[in-house]
Amino acid sequence: MHKRIVLAISIIVVLTLSMAGLSQNVSARPLAATAPSLGAANSFSVLGFAAVTNTNTTNLSGDLGVWSGTSITGLESIIVGGAVHQTDPVAQQAQADASAADLNLTGQANSGGSLGALDSLVLAPGVYDLGAGSLGGGVLTLDGEGVYIFRATSDLTTAGSVSLINGAAACDVFWHVATQANLVSGSFVGTIIAGTGIVFGTGVSLDGRALAIGGPVTMDTNTITGPSCMRPAPTTPTETPAATSETTEATATLLPAVAGLPSTGGGPIRNDGFPWSLVLLSGISAIALFNSIRAMRRTNQSNQ
Repeated sequence: MHKRIVLAISIIVVLTLSMAGLSQNVSARPLAATAPSLGAANSFSVLGFAAVTNTNTTNLSGDLGVWSGTSITGLESIIVGGAVHQTDPVAQQAQADASAADLNLTGQANSGGSLGALDSLVLAPGVYDLGAGSLGGGVLTLDGEGVYIFRATSDLTTAGSVSLINGAAACDVFWHVATQANLVSGSFVGTIIAGTGIVFGTGVSLDGRALAIGGPVTMDTNTITGPSCMRPAPTTPTETPAATSETTEATATLLPAVAGLPSTGGGPIRNDGFPWSLVLLSGISAIALFNSIRAMRRTNQSNQ
């Protein structure tokens, strides 16, 4: 008899624990795109690998550099807002950091799917694969604050423009181009990291960076600024009464610190709903356990 009671109690406990686990709905947060660290390349508007060439007046808001090549042709007609690093240690480090950032871009998980032509698309933050990417005479709209990563497996050719709305910013847009980026006309945004060179058409503007980790950068009457990073103005915090030592101590007791949570995606989020099923099962289990103990005592008394 004792064995049966113990078995019944064990079954009740196991079922309760199993149902408690099932009663909590767990969902995975989608992985978000993250901006790579650019290191020394962060300050460059234009960085060439083999060479940099320019025709007519071009304006750069940041640094200009080349490494491991040595040639900057037309330097006298380039208005450089930063510094010129011609085959020096700064340009060398910038090349290494740009290559590392490119590896980061290619290593992130695709979260937005595969795209073809970018004209007339409205996209949310994410990681997108393009194949041979193209933006004709249309407009690509980036909608919402967050990081945008576009990866072209061959050339990228653009002749349109990019619109940023609802908090989207040029500093959060990155383009991995496996071979050559051809900015034929129009205006463009984001940091371009290209494997075999970047070619600007006459009069093209870029709110971003042109970083060639292989091949040259070729310019002709261009304006390369930024990348701009417009953010909403911070709201003025509401003045609150100073916390007393008792309040601080109580808060610390009631709200323990939580550490080690992932910053971008991948972490489970528990359902905010109250677990009534768990409460019900716990009550039933408690009643069953109480009745089992009473039955055990009666059995012991009858055997005495």
